[in-house]
Amino acid sequence: MKEQYLSLMEKTLGAYSDADIRDYFDTVKREGLSEHGFPRLTANIGVLIAHGIRTDLYGIFLEMMDFCCEYIPRVDAANNFSVREILFAIDAVRDMVGMEKVSRWHKSLSGIIPEECYVRIAKTEADRPHNFATFAALSEQVRIFFGISERTDFVELQLATQVPRLDGNGMYRDPHEPMVYDVVTRGLLSELLYIGYRGKYYDIIDSALKRAGLMTLGMQSVSGEIAYGGRSNSFLHNEASLAIIFEYEAKRYIREGNIALAEKFKTAANAALANIDYWLDKKPITHIKNRFPRNSKYGCESYAYFDKYMITAASFLYVAYRMCDESVQPGSSQAAHPVAFSTSPDFHKTFLRAGEYFLELDTAADKNYDSNGIGRVHKLGAPSSICISLPCAAQPHYTLDGESANISLCTGIISDNEEYFEADYAEYVGAFTSCDARSAMTTATVRYENGASAALRVTLTADGLNVTSLAEKPLLMLPVFLFDGQEYSVITHTENVLEINYSGFVCRYTSSAKITETDRLGRNRNGYYKAYLTHGEGEISVNVAIEKK
Repeated sequence: MKEQYLSLMEKTLGAYSDADIRDYFDTVKREGLSEHGFPRLTANIGVLIAHGIRTDLYGIFLEMMDFCCEYIPRVDAANNFSVREILFAIDAVRDMVGMEKVSRWHKSLSGIIPEECYVRIAKTEADRPHNFATFAALSEQVRIFFGISERTDFVELQLATQVPRLDGNGMYRDPHEPMVYDVVTRGLLSELLYIGYRGKYYDIIDSALKRAGLMTLGMQSVSGEIAYGGRSNSFLHNEASLAIIFEYEAKRYIREGNIALAEKFKTAANAALANIDYWLDKKPITHIKNRFPRNSKYGCESYAYFDKYMITAASFLYVAYRMCDESVQPGSSQAAHPVAFSTSPDFHKTFLRAGEYFLELDTAADKNYDSNGIGRVHKLGAPSSICISLPCAAQPHYTLDGESANISLCTGIISDNEEYFEADYAEYVGAFTSCDARSAMTTATVRYENGASAALRVTLTADGLNVTSLAEKPLLMLPVFLFDGQEYSVITHTENVLEINYSGFVCRYTSSAKITETDRLGRNRNGYYKAYLTHGEGEISVNVAIEKK
């Protein structure tokens, strides 16, 4: 499996031509080191060279590493992220470059003053910096690990402000609780413990990682993907972060002698890698899960540009590579029984799994990125977006190429001749999840902005999804995938059946009531969607099935 990590790192680097690397270096020399994309690229070239891959880049790698080690201690270049990666790359090439060069690089990095080198850090225990402080703590712990720092006090101070951000399930609460920042930060904390942190907060962190690790098994889609929700989602590095957590937890359980659970985590790591591989095989390679031109920045936040986030996938893959225990073998990829659970209210998510189907529902979505309702319905092996993989939001804080509307698979009502939808941030009351031998279920009362309500019942089985709404005049919104940036779907529609044909699969909605097309169009990170409606009296239901053509 370690070879698989290296193969994916090589594929990631393959997104950069030799000319791209040289042009990037020339730009950084001309404009200065200002962010962590370039050090990450440098580190990952070094790691690959150390494993006999891309040795043709050895000369420019030495130049790039010299540059990084000279400037990182002197400039604000997102060093919280870079120092740990540069140091592990130095360790990887140690035998190749010789101790004289290693000592010179270490000497430069030993001159770091944490309070000056790292940004957005805690100055006192009363501070509450965001996850930048965890990155800083880890980078400083890596300097301690390699014997070029003794600043354990700095590490402890940063962790003192981060531990209170862990919720009762051990998940990390960055502002607005984005799912990526929970997973990434727990990956950092896993690495922190892996490289030897045993300070004041060890037991608290270890316990939190154990609780959250088990929950993360249930949050991972059958497609291998991280849960949707919030900023920085749908990038390839998301699943690399999952792999870190899963490899760390696999090692935990093999130490404890729980081979079955260790195998579950190894299986989950494999699924995450398979998802990354699927996207890296697309041409041209992009760092986000769509097929729009790279320079369009479609689906990307302003900070989420290619040169930063493409190579980030390789950086996180290398962390998981170092943790990987190849004595642990993957087990079955299928959950033995249906699964249904909810996160803490901070993260406001419900997850269902049954057979090859997986569902994620958001009850209090961040309007800047998502909308309420069922925002994910996946089937193993099928394209993630064919039904829906994340909701559309009316005004998301990432780049699109036109206007959007709130779209999810959700309930609605007609009241006083107006339409109201769950996707438009309705309130959930009395939400409840349960399982039986063949079904995963969730129910809730959905209260709309005019005070009226509908009862929602969601049931997932190995045969697919059923969504039922009960109200005087209920509606169900059906998301229809249209375009991924290169390929259009084909839509067919009869009175009660709606089919989306895309990439060799069909998603079929079968309604108890009439289905109609609307002019509500949405865009999300994956592409374009249109909303269809089914409407009736008293009770309506829709079955959703995804099949290979």
